Amino acid sequence: MQSVLWGWHLGRRVGWVIAEEFAARECAEATAWVLVPSLPVRAGADRFWPELRRLTDGRMSLLVYTSLAELVAACGRYQPWVAVPATWLERLRQDCRFDVVAMNLDIPEPLRHKANTEDDWPGKPEAWDE
Repeated sequence: MQSVLWGWHLGRRVGWVIAEEFAARECAEATAWVLVPSLPVRAGADRFWPELRRLTDGRMSLLVYTSLAELVAACGRYQPWVAVPATWLERLRQDCRFDVVAMNLDIPEPLRHKANTEDDWPGKPEAWDE
């Protein structure tokens, strides 16, 4: 069995298969979730890459947001993201090697993702354009 994490990319809801049975069980039992900005991910991808940011003090940070409203206000509407159980933050720290988690941090406008007009690719479901 595989588990799907839902995110938002280019103004559309998309899902990513992330893992096998253990992840599905963890997701089913999760009571707290966070939204993690990610690098753009294509439909059908089996993994995502969190978008790490360097803070002004030089530390590498994983940004997390407590709601979609917070993420859009802080990162802009074109920021790709993925929802993960909050319990996965330590696992992400081990895999991605960031120094600190920054919650609901505002991204300056010049550093935000811009609209991408080329959001079509082979295999993209037509329903995403509706």
